Parts: sequence; structure tokens; C-alpha cells
Amino acid sequence: MPVFHTKTIESILEPIAQQISKLVILNEEADNGSPMPDLSLPLQVVQQAAENLIKVGHQTCETTEDSWMQNELPDALNRVKKACEALEMALVDFKSDSKSPFGKRKLVEGERGILQGISAILFILDQSQVRKIINSCEQVIEYLSITELIEKTEDLVTYIKNLTPVLAKMTREVDSREKELTNSTSREILCEHLEQVKNLIPSFISSIKVVLILNSSIETNDKQLIYFAVENKDFLIKQLTYEINEIINVLKLTSFDRNLSDHESFILLKNEINNFESNSKKIIEWLSNKNLANDSREVKDVQKILKNFDSLMEKLDENENKKLYDLLKNCQSVIKNLLNSDKNDNFNIMGENPSEFLCNQLNEIMNYLDEINSASDKSWSCLTFIERLELTLKWLRNPTQDDFQIGELAARSIIHDSKKILSKETNIDDGLNFEKFIDRCDYMIDEFINMSNDIKLDRITVKSAAKKIQDSLSFIIKRINRLMIQKFADQFYDFRAPLHKLNEIVQKSSDQIIDEKFNEASIDFLDQSEKLCEITSNLSLSTNYVKTRNTTDRINRLTLRIKELSPQIVNSGYTAIKFPGDSNFDENFQLLSKKWETNISTLQKVIDDIIDSESFIIACEKSIIKKTYETQDAVLEKNASVIVNNALSIAQKTNRILKITSHEIENSEDKIFVDRILISNDKLRKSLPYFIHSAKSLALDPSNKENYLIWASSNEQLIDAIAAVRESISNNDNDSNRSFISNDDYLNSYLTQFDHLRINEELSFNSHQPKYKPLPVSRPTPLPDLIEENENEFPEPQNNQPILMAAHDLHYSINQWYTTDNDIIAVAKRITFLMAKLSELVRGQNRSNKKLIDTSKQLYDESLEICRLARLIAEDCTDKRMKLNLLQICERIPTIGTQLKILSTVKATMLGFQGNLISN
Repeated sequence: MPVFHTKTIESILEPIAQQISKLVILNEEADNGSPMPDLSLPLQVVQQAAENLIKVGHQTCETTEDSWMQNELPDALNRVKKACEALEMALVDFKSDSKSPFGKRKLVEGERGILQGISAILFILDQSQVRKIINSCEQVIEYLSITELIEKTEDLVTYIKNLTPVLAKMTREVDSREKELTNSTSREILCEHLEQVKNLIPSFISSIKVVLILNSSIETNDKQLIYFAVENKDFLIKQLTYEINEIINVLKLTSFDRNLSDHESFILLKNEINNFESNSKKIIEWLSNKNLANDSREVKDVQKILKNFDSLMEKLDENENKKLYDLLKNCQSVIKNLLNSDKNDNFNIMGENPSEFLCNQLNEIMNYLDEINSASDKSWSCLTFIERLELTLKWLRNPTQDDFQIGELAARSIIHDSKKILSKETNIDDGLNFEKFIDRCDYMIDEFINMSNDIKLDRITVKSAAKKIQDSLSFIIKRINRLMIQKFADQFYDFRAPLHKLNEIVQKSSDQIIDEKFNEASIDFLDQSEKLCEITSNLSLSTNYVKTRNTTDRINRLTLRIKELSPQIVNSGYTAIKFPGDSNFDENFQLLSKKWETNISTLQKVIDDIIDSESFIIACEKSIIKKTYETQDAVLEKNASVIVNNALSIAQKTNRILKITSHEIENSEDKIFVDRILISNDKLRKSLPYFIHSAKSLALDPSNKENYLIWASSNEQLIDAIAAVRESISNNDNDSNRSFISNDDYLNSYLTQFDHLRINEELSFNSHQPKYKPLPVSRPTPLPDLIEENENEFPEPQNNQPILMAAHDLHYSINQWYTTDNDIIAVAKRITFLMAKLSELVRGQNRSNKKLIDTSKQLYDESLEICRLARLIAEDCTDKRMKLNLLQICERIPTIGTQLKILSTVKATMLGFQGNLISN
């Protein structure tokens, strides 16, 4: 099948596919008895394009030094040439007989050969360009591996002089390639890794300088500093090599559309692995019983098991799992030989009896499969809770369909990971009840499985049970997300404070107790980095604001970089302390610190985008109130240090609120909304200095009643100002697309209703009384509900019908809205029925090449219409992030539509060829 990963390939294939599709339709009409019209003009267009490509291909083949291209390109060029000859023969034959069967066959052969041949040529040419860029990348990696040869400063100067042009070439070529790719995810990841390389190079050069200086100045007994310096240099080499290898991996990709189906395939593979284990035991039992005839029931079971082998091999990538694939193939061959002959005559195979031989082979296979099985268990962590909930809802909607337990496993993974998060939290309001609630939800799933298998129960009862599981899982996700936001607000209002403290100590002159201070600061810095990474990972897991897998992957990459970089900063800082005033050591420390801050700033921006602003302000507000109570206790105890620390914490959280609201102002084009926030922000900003001044006075004299009253008044004004900011940023428009996570009081009141939950009990949301100034009650998260409207109109998909399955999911989702006065929903509904029709056509049902091509064109036209309507909505959208996301999707849809048209034409030529074979 053609690939469309570059704009050039797509732009060349698209007009050729259009001409071929016309020929396919004309050929089918001729099969129905219509005379073949004059094909001179359309064939001339196709042949001219093909000949131009052949000419360029031959020229390239003669001048290139790429041996792979020289071997592969001539065959592809020859295929296109033969296809052109077939089209010429068809044209000649049709001139003498417009209904010639020979001419029709040659026309189909030519159509198919042209598309497949040109696609192969374009792919070969493109891969040659990719190999050139990869070669540039590998040259940089090679330079990174020879740093051991640098022994003096002159060597370093020469090294930098040689590295610079190679690095510049790689950067230039990767930049150019990024602009050529059609997939936005691939482009973003290429840019990210390339930017990482650019940022790491200065630190890498600096680390080499530090090693050279230490090697020439440190005495033999001071080995620790050299060890730290060499470790730092090796770490940077490893990071640069990793980033460049990731660039290479993306360059090799021809598709990067990772979605839930990828994970479903992984789980299906796991299911095959589990079946394989039990099947292996049956094979061994069969081999050990010499008395079984070849037509016995056990032998028939073994024949069925062979199909399991085929299924497992289909799901394995032959290149990535070559040894495992070969082992399976070998076992399969031996078993087939045994089945096709007398088992006793084959008692000695390869020097041992068949049972022992196959036992050894099967055990080796199982070792490989255990690794894959383990990887599939961990693979749930790459899906957010919302993505897992979507998989669960597919199962809840149709529990009788065999989904290989994907839906059930997804639901239980939410429960498992929620428990895992809760196990690390010690101070949670109503935490014990929440844990019981999670256990109860697990029990509800068991009950639901039993109910769905009970044919006596009516469908309404089963659907009601499914709805309650959906509500329960949604509640768990909200509660975990709320917990993570609160923890994030409590602990990380100033990300950079630990690093700044470490930096201050490094910058100080030599001191008797400097090592002790540095050790304390470094432990705090490493601890805070670790906690920050853990909380942000859990936040990305539980929030419903993560709309793409790329966002989750990016957060994971950033947290990993921060974790790995933190110890290197500590080591670099320790070395800098030992050489106060030396700019080389200080430069190394500052460059690494700057890199850490860059990653933190990027992570903070990503996290701010996935956290609902109102929810975060609520969390900060609750934390400030908690600090207020602690300050009141400290006043009674006359503890000035606690008063100071709490005042500092309140001030920092207030500044964090101001920063979040500033982002909201920058993101909005709604003047009324912006003005409202500006007014409340101004009030909060003015109240902060008054609070800080009163807190200072209180800390100086905690026993002074007047100081306390002034502080209490200023603190109350500050909290009132924060409440005003929260209310100004709150969106109470019921028609708004924004949804907010409930505050804790609301969640807690919901939780108390599930103390002894059973699946047949009704769930309801009661009103609640907040503990302090009223917080907004959220609307439910907009997740798909179990709606049945028009479900009987739509065909139910099977596991081997991916197009129909996608159509069914979309049809189900859009049934939540009315089509009346909603053009986008009306168009989307038409698209679902076209997709269902396309699914039938590509599977050979109602075979008609014209219908296949026309349906794909209709889908393309409808996709353009939905993009037009979406752009109109984007013009009126005042949320800049939402507008940008919407426009990015609109930009991508036409590309996918074009690819669909080309693929449909290719499929039509294949169906046409099969049809000709059948008729002949």
C-alpha cells in the first residue's frame, strides 16, 4: 500500500490516483455492458507522469552512491514501465474492440501497476533521502564517542572545529525534513529532540573542559572530583546520543498515528500469549501419548492449536521479533510433520524424541512471551484514565461481544493505579471511605460480568448496572485528579526555589560549614525534583484535559530528563564549591542549571495547560486557608519562624494564582471576561503588600494584639480577593464547552452515598454545604453516556472490522447531540454511514469499484464540509488554545481525506484485478 508521510509523495500520488480512479470506473462500466470510450487522453496524462518519473529515477540511479537504491529502484522503474506498456496494449485493443476482455485485463493490470510502481519509486527515493540524514546523525554520534582522545586544550579546539560543521549539517537536514512531513506529531517530536541537542551541546563542551582541567591539576588522592566530572561528561554524551537516536527513529517512521487501537492490538497479543501457554501443555500431552491415533479428538485439538500459532505469528512483527517468530515457525513445522505422518515413526527428530525437542522449543518461546506479557501489563501506564474509560465504555455498551477482556482490564487498571496513588498519600480527607469505594467499584465489575452472562436478566437492568459502573469510575478519576491538583498546589508553588538555594551556596566563598549546607540543599533539591516528577505524571494520568497521547509522552519525557539531570547538577555544584572563583567550573554548573530550569519551565507550561485554572485556584485557596489556621496556632505559641514561613507560602501561592490568571488573560479574546479578571487581579495584587507588611509586624511581636488584628484583617482581605479572582475566572455558562472538576466538599458528599454501595442501588448527587466561601459546583465531565438513540439503525461491528468499529464509535458519540440546527452533527452522522458503507465495500461485499471510489470521494467532501463549519466556530471562539487545537485538526483532516481517496483507488484496482481473474 502507498505511504503518505511526506508532502511530496502525497502531491505526486494524488493527481495520478484521480486519473486512475476514472479508468477504474470506466472499466467497471464496460464490464456491465457499456462500450469502452476513447481512453487516449486520460492514458496520455498517466503515461506522461509515469515517464517523467521513470526518467528522473534512472538519472538518480546513475548518480547516486546509495547501493540500496541502486538495487531496489530499477525493479520499481521496470514495474512502472511494464504498466505503461500494458496501458498502451489496452488502448490499441480497445480501438479494434471496445468490449475486448483482453483489453480490460491489460487496463486493470496497468492501473494497478502504475499506482503500486510509482508509490514504490517515491518510497525508495524518499528513503534514500532519509538515509542521508541518518548518516549525518550517525556522524555526530561518532564524534561523541571519541572524546576519550581529547587530552589537552588544543585537542578540544580541534574537536569543536570538526564537530561544528557536522552538527550544523545534521541540524539543517532535520529542519528541512521536519517541514516536509505530513504528520504533526512527528514534526513536533523531531523539533523537540533537535532543540534538546542544541541545548545540550554547550554543557557537553563545558564538561570536557572541566575534565581536562581536573586531570591536569588534581593530585592522585583526589579521585572523587574526577569521577564526578567524567560521570557528568558521560551522562551528557549518553543524553545527546539518546536524543539523536530518537531523531533517527522518527525519521525512519512512515506512520505515527498512535491511538487506542495500538494498545488494543497489544492486549490482543497478550490474550494470544495466555492461550499459547495452555495450548503448549496440550501439545506436550499429545506427544507423550504414543497410543493416540492421528484421527483422535486430541489430534483435532492440536490442529486447532496450530491456528493459534498462526494468529500469534500474525500479531508479531517479523523484523522486531525475528528469533521468536522463527521459533514459532519451527515448532509449527514440526507439529505439522507429526500430524501428517505416523507419530511413532518420527520418534527421533533432530537427535531427540519429538516431545523433548518441542518441550525445549516451547519453553524458549515462553521465556520470550513472558517478556512481552510483562510489557503489556506495564503498557496501561501509557494510557490516561480517560482513554482507559473510553475502552471500558465500549465494553459496557456491548458486554456480550468478545473484546478479549480489553474493557474489563482497562476498568481494573483504573482501580489498580488509583489504589497505587492513594497508597502513597497519608493525609487525605475521607481517604478510608474512598478506598472502600474503589474496592466496591471492583466488586461491581465482578457483578456486572455475572449479570451480562445471565440470559434471564433484561437488557435494561444490565444497562443500568453499566451506567453505575461508568459513574463510579468517572467519580474515581475526578477524585484522584482533584487530589493531585491539591498536592501540586500545596507543594509546588515555586518550582525553582530548591535550585536557587543550591545556587546561592555554590556562589558563596569558601566556608568551614559550606559542605554541610550544600549537602542539606542538595538533598532537598533532589527530593523536590523527584516529588515534582511523580505528581506531574499522576496529574497527566488523571486529567481529562490531555487530549493527545503526545502530551502524555511529552510530560513523561520531560520528567525523565529532570530526574536524570538533577544528580548531575548536584555533582557539578559540589565540584564548583571546591574551586571557588574558577569560571570553568561555575560555567558548567550554570549551564546544567539553566538546562534544568528550561525543562522545568516547559513542564510547568504543559501542566498549566492541562490543569483547569479554576480547580487550581480552589486548591491554592484551600491551602492558604490551611496556612491561616496554622498561623493562628503559631501566634498562640509565639512561634515567629512558623509565622514567617506561612506568610511566605501564602505570598508565593498568591503569586502563582496571579500567574495562572495572567495566562487566562493571554489565552482569551473575550473582552468582558478579560476585564473581569483584570479588575479582580488588580484587587488581589494590591492586597498582597498589605498582607506581607502585617505578617512581618506580627512575626516581630506575636504577642501584640493590635498586630494580630491587623494581620487577621489583611489576611481576610487577601482570601476575599482570591475568592473574587476565582469567581471572575469561573465560567457558569451552562452551554460552555469548558467543564470543571468538582471541589473536594462536593466530591466528599458524593462519596458518602457509596459507603455500602450495591450495583442495584440508585446513584444521586445531593447538595452540599461548603466549609468556607462558596465554591462552584461542577457539571459532570463530558464523557460519553450510555445513550441508545438510533442504535438499531447502525450495524454492529465485529472485531475484524476496524472501519465499521470506528464508524460505530463515532455514531455512538454524536448521538449525544441533536442534529436539529447543528450542522456539524448532521455532517458527522452522514460520515458514520458512509464509513459503514465503505467497510462493506472494502471487504468485497456489494462489490463495486465505482461505489468504493465514489464513497471515498463523498467522505472527502463531507470532511471538507465539517472543516469549513469548524473553522466558522473557531472564528467565534474566544479561547485561543481551543481555537488553535480546532484549527490544527481542521488542517489535518483534508490530508487524511486525500490519503483515503488514494487508498480507495489502490483497493479498487486490486478488487478489479481479482474480479478479472474470477471472470477469466
